[in-house]
Parts: sequence; structure tokens; C-alpha cells
Amino acid sequence: MASPTRTIEFDAKGSEWPIQNVTVYNDQAEIVRTLEFKPEEPGPLELRLKGLPRSFQSESVRAEVTSANATLVEVSYDSVWKEGVEDDETRERREKVEELTQTKLGLQKEIERLNFKNDFLQKYSKAVLPQNESALIDGMPACVSMVDNLDSIDNFMAFCTDKQEVFDNRQAEIIAEQKELQQEITFLTKNDKRSHGVQELNEVIILLDIPEETLENEGLVSLNLIYLVWNAKWTASYDIHVDKQQSKVILTYYGEVSNNTGENWNEISMSLSTARPSAGGNLPTLPISNVRFKEHQNQMQEQMLLQQQGRNRQMSMAMRSDMMAQQMSNFAFFDVPQVQQRDEGRRRLQSPQTSSSGGSNAVFNIQRQVSIESDGLEHKQTIAIIDMEALLTHAASPKVSAEKVYLKCSARNVSEYPILPGLMKIFMNGYFLAESYTELVRANEEFVVFLGVDESVKVELKPVQKKNEKSTGGVMKGKPKKTRRVTYQRVIRNTSADVVRFVLYEQLPVSQDGKIKVDLIKPDLKKKLKDISYKLNSFNHVEARRTIQPNSEWRFMFEYLLEWPADDGDVTVYETKIAGEYTD
Repeated sequence: MASPTRTIEFDAKGSEWPIQNVTVYNDQAEIVRTLEFKPEEPGPLELRLKGLPRSFQSESVRAEVTSANATLVEVSYDSVWKEGVEDDETRERREKVEELTQTKLGLQKEIERLNFKNDFLQKYSKAVLPQNESALIDGMPACVSMVDNLDSIDNFMAFCTDKQEVFDNRQAEIIAEQKELQQEITFLTKNDKRSHGVQELNEVIILLDIPEETLENEGLVSLNLIYLVWNAKWTASYDIHVDKQQSKVILTYYGEVSNNTGENWNEISMSLSTARPSAGGNLPTLPISNVRFKEHQNQMQEQMLLQQQGRNRQMSMAMRSDMMAQQMSNFAFFDVPQVQQRDEGRRRLQSPQTSSSGGSNAVFNIQRQVSIESDGLEHKQTIAIIDMEALLTHAASPKVSAEKVYLKCSARNVSEYPILPGLMKIFMNGYFLAESYTELVRANEEFVVFLGVDESVKVELKPVQKKNEKSTGGVMKGKPKKTRRVTYQRVIRNTSADVVRFVLYEQLPVSQDGKIKVDLIKPDLKKKLKDISYKLNSFNHVEARRTIQPNSEWRFMFEYLLEWPADDGDVTVYETKIAGEYTD
């Protein structure tokens, strides 16, 4: 004869079956509850965990027996809608709403009393003060005896004015308080778990088979319950500390964790994952392609639709091009120099440690116990501290930045994990500089942090010289030609006590016609110098690089010559914005 099934019930808010591990994703979290118990009888045993939150994803539930003295038979779940059922959290919300509502009603009654007092004061003033000259005797009100407690009419009027001001100020305060109370009531009502007095109750049922040997050996049964919940997420944020003297960067990697699941996480082990479970991992199904003759009545309609789609694509491409050009216009003249990677032994990844979850995703394990309430607020957790070498470069493009010189820091992500998009706070030599935002930086990729304008390095702009000439010969033999010689002079002064690595960008026009010839006169790109290097990058910008010693200057000459047939009129130099990443 089969043994009867015994049942043990647990409350999800209780301590008998606690949450031990939480893995947070970008829009949900995986919960692991661990249960250890000593069975009293052999045979089938049903475990019921009641009171799971509404964020519970029933299709995700699974269980695993981690001890060898019990067999998992079945895992199921049940959702029950009960009327009038109210948990502690819902009751607290309801009581809070009732309390706020009573406070709001009390304020409304106070406004009514203030209005009554104000009306009474105005009526009393009209009764006391004369409304016409006939009520005056020797310039004084005939009923002045009614205000004999006041020294004069002026005092009485001042008294009325002060009282009305008090009434008005208090009424304004009450209206502001009522507005705040209503906002709080709306928030609590919106987030109330009840729906017209009906509440969803989730529970998980696990059926085990307990052999007699377990009781004979007095063994403990260990069981893990695993499920997903919505309303949990984490985002990355960073502190960047730049040490200018040591030429290094210390990046502190944070995870901003938000828990609004309805379950408090008390003293749990936490992991933060870059995986996206909701995105799915299956290859989309490729549809079958068919062909047929077009029906005559649909030909015109389909042709018009295709034409409209073509126009939409052209407009979309034009808009995207304009947006990219606008976004890149501020970065068009800054390069990303190569940074030498540090030796593996010099890399520092501090606790909490990280571990890979396989594939292209990463899991960061927080190396301490964490407690996060279900309050929807962001709780900052330290993920890692990454020590990197930095390449500090001063850069200027006088054509667009005038005399300003910008300091930028280039570094390489020497960790094996990605730096995710997120807010970045930038510090240099212990001082806060600014907030920025970083895009995705994969392992071993370089990234650039702009540190703003450095006032200790300046560029002095000498007047531009343009000289037009007309001569014979040249472009077309035997025909007159025109030339224009353009000369710039830049004086870069380093007033700091440090050696600076400097790069200067100048525009060399690109000929858009075969008849127009552009010759670079200065600098000579082929000339090899000891401490100066020149090159023409893919945007036809001349890059001049050199190291400038403390309290010294560098005079840079830039000159080019335009030549074209005189019969073709004049030429004009115009600019085209760069749409795309500046990679030179």
C-alpha cells in the first residue's frame, strides 16, 4: 500500500527557505532559494512555498536536489486569485493611503477656516472704516469707538494687512502640502498590489520521494529552488582617476543594482551578468521565398508603394547622415594614438572578482554578502578596480578651437571583461573634473577620455597671409594661371612644469577638380627630424607631433599653394563635416 503524501508549507517571506543567491540581468533576476531539512518519515513529501511575488515568472521555475538522499519527482506552480486577501506590504500601503487622505482632509478644513477668518476680517473692516465722507467727523470715522483697542486707524489697517498676509502665506503652504500628499497617494495607489480587492497568490509545489535509508542515516535533505523575477536590473557606472604625474588610470567599476521585485534580498551572494535572457538565443527562422505573377489591379498600387518606400529610405539615410555629421563634428580633429599594453603581471583586478559565464557574456561575482530591499532605488556595488597605463596628449586644431588646447587620456582595457555603456565620473590628481558617458569598450580595446582644456598650454595664432598671383605656363602649357599662397604660423607655449606630448592638426584643402592643384610647401613631410614627426592622415589633415619641454615654445609654419587656370575664374575653399569615426 502506497504511503500517504505529507505536506510541509513555507512562507516566502519567512526564514525557513531563504534566498541565498541572486544573479541580476539587465531587466530581471534569477533567484536561488536553499532549503535544508531533516525528514521525519519516508515516502512522498510535498513542499509548498507560498507568497511568491507578482514579479515571479512561473514558466522559469525549476528545482534541484543537491544531496543524494532524496529523489525529485515533480515541480509545479499554482496562481490563485483570492478576494480580500491582503499581505503585510499591501496593508501597510492601504493604511498609509488612509493616513495621507485624512491629513489632506484636515488641511482642506484648515483652508476653510482661514477663508472664514479672512471673510470676517474684511466684513469687519468695512463696518469699522467709513465708505464715504459723511461718515467722517473731524476727519475721523464716526465709529472709531469700535476700535478703541487700537491706537489709531493706521494701526488697525496695518493689523488687517498683516493678518491677511498670514492667511495668504498659510493658504499657499497648505496648497503645496496638499499637492505633495496627492502625489504620494497617487504613487502608493498606482503601485498597490491589489486589483479591485483581488490579489494574485503564487506558490510552488515540489514533490520529493524520501527513502528509508535517509531516516536510518539521519541525513539532511538539501534542495535548491530556482526561478526568475521581473523588476530587477543593473547598470554600469565608473569612477576614472587619472594620475597625470604617473601617467596611469585607475578605473573603479560599479554596478548600480535596482530591486523592485517585491522580495527583499537579505545577506545574499550576488552576481551581475551581462547576458540578456529576454533577448533569446535562437536563430530566427528564415521564411520561404515565393514568386508569382502580379495581378493587374495591384500593379499600380504596389509600384506606388515601392516608390514611397524608396523616398522614405532616402530621407532616412539623409537624416542619419546629418545626425552622424552633427555628432562627430566636435571630435573630427582628435586622433586615438596607440597605447602599449602593460605586462599581465602589472594588471590589478581587485575584489570583487569576476568570472566568465561562457560565450560572449560575463558574470561579475560580488565578493561579499549583499542586502538590498525591494525599494526600486539604485544600490551601488563595486565590481572591480582596473589599473591601466595612460597616454596623455595635448591636442589642438586652431581652425576650430582657436587658442584652446585640449588634454585627453588614452588607455587600453587590460581586463578580460567589457566596459559597458554607462555614466563616468572623471577625476584628475584627486580633483573632480566632469561627468561623461562611455560607450562599449571590449577587452583589449582602447578608449579615450577627454579631460577638457588645459590652460597651461596655449596656441598663439599669427595672422593668416594669403597672396594671389597671376603668371603664364603651369597647369596648361602656354595658358595663364593663377596661384594663391596661404601661410599660417602657430606658436605653442608650454607654461607648465611638465613635458607635454603635443599634436597639432591643420587642414590641407582637397582638390575637387583636376585643374586645381594643391601643393604643401611647409612642413616637408619627407624630411626626417629627431623630435618632430609629420604625416597626412586620411582626412587630408596635416598632423604635426612633437614633445615640448617645460616653459618653452614651438613655432610651427604651415604653408600651401593653390594653382589653377586663370580663364576658369576664381576658386573657393569650403569645408565638409566628417561623418564617421576619426581613426587616424
